[in-house]
Amino acid sequence: MSSKFTKEQLINESFRVGQLKWLLYGHQHAIYDKVREALRNPEVSNYVINTSRQFGKSFIMFLIEVEECFRAPDRTCVHIAPLKSQVSEIINGRTFGTIFARCPAELKPRLVDSTIVFYNGSRIRLAGTDNKNYETLRGGAAHMITLDEGGFMSDLSDGVLPVVEPMTKTTGGKVIYASTPPVTLDHDYVDILRDAQETGSCSTFTIWDDKSLSELELGKIIKQCKGRETTKFKREYECKLVTETDLSICAEWDKKYEVEVERDELHRWYHKYVALDTGFVDLTAGLFSYYDFAGARLVVEDEYSINGPQMTTEILAAQLKAKEVALWGESAEVYKRIADNNNLIIINDLSVTYRMPFIPTNKEYLEEMVNKVRVWVAQGKLIVHPRCKMLLGCLRHGIWNKHRNAFERSRTYGHYDHLAALVYLIRNVDTTTNPIPALYDMDKNNSHVPAGLLKPIGQTATQLGKALLPSRYK
Repeated sequence: MSSKFTKEQLINESFRVGQLKWLLYGHQHAIYDKVREALRNPEVSNYVINTSRQFGKSFIMFLIEVEECFRAPDRTCVHIAPLKSQVSEIINGRTFGTIFARCPAELKPRLVDSTIVFYNGSRIRLAGTDNKNYETLRGGAAHMITLDEGGFMSDLSDGVLPVVEPMTKTTGGKVIYASTPPVTLDHDYVDILRDAQETGSCSTFTIWDDKSLSELELGKIIKQCKGRETTKFKREYECKLVTETDLSICAEWDKKYEVEVERDELHRWYHKYVALDTGFVDLTAGLFSYYDFAGARLVVEDEYSINGPQMTTEILAAQLKAKEVALWGESAEVYKRIADNNNLIIINDLSVTYRMPFIPTNKEYLEEMVNKVRVWVAQGKLIVHPRCKMLLGCLRHGIWNKHRNAFERSRTYGHYDHLAALVYLIRNVDTTTNPIPALYDMDKNNSHVPAGLLKPIGQTATQLGKALLPSRYK
């Protein structure tokens, strides 16, 4: 004779044994199954769930953590999100209430500070990465670590991972990433995602995998993103690695502008430029370029960078001069050197002590200056040599901060300092003065040239001055 259990008894038992998949929607089961498979696999230490918005990934991950705590005593799970307010929402929002709404009273966990403590000694620790709150986790052990929206965490590689990865060494625990792709490809998470894809430690779930959405709901999402072809829709709902156009500093940049330009015979006359963005906490970044007057384009030939704390004016001057000589020769004249106006003492030292005059330029109208760069790029007026890795990285991946009043920071490219140097440079390029001699390429055997035109410009100017303004030459 088989005994029958009531629905309530079955629900109670599901909590006791940690089997709560029944709380998920059907389209969420695939994510649940992939995470469970990763947790069982002894060869997997990290796993990535690359998923679209509105898939319920935070709910799924927290539910699995709850299961882990019910399944065995004295287990520790860690749930980390970009903001402390996001993990607080797990407790104060619908997630906690939904999962434990039907949990037997004697099994229901309690909240102690930022830790959810279970009756059997297991726990879930919660932390945000803002203000380095993840530091509070240092030193503990964990059986499962969830990096919820890892693609939006600051200091992921340099701060978060050095704290959490050692927590799994004695437990054989796993680190599970669950995130939408970040707004820029210049984020630590991108390399983690790509590595996981290459090793088969990643599963991707797009909006098209969410069968719970009605046509009306799908249409609303597409409309909110301003179309299926926008970078926002492709990134947030199709999980593609693209830089968000709305935040991109130079969305017009194209790989076709990354070429080595062969110097023509006019190069010796073209105006040469050096642009500098000085910094101590950030990089000091330099660009070396010339304006191709015949082709009406700026060609950036090389770049320079030095870490602020290691920099002295003496070292800076010597290295900039060496780069100028290597590119253009000892006798070449630099038409303009431009720098930001943050460090006027350095600019003065370069000018007076090292005879390298720099023109200071202000940054009051940064977005206006950036727009000029974007116009030049769209018109094909900017070419960058492939060796300029830092500048090219800035052009491809540089983004504004959320207020659009400054550039965001990057672990690789600093404060996008090379892009800042480019902004100052383009603002000061002389596009009107023709540097090519008037008589260049003239057929002197078949042309009559008045003798006066063959005189040095200084002598000709003096004669004109005496003729037109005789009182000044008495």
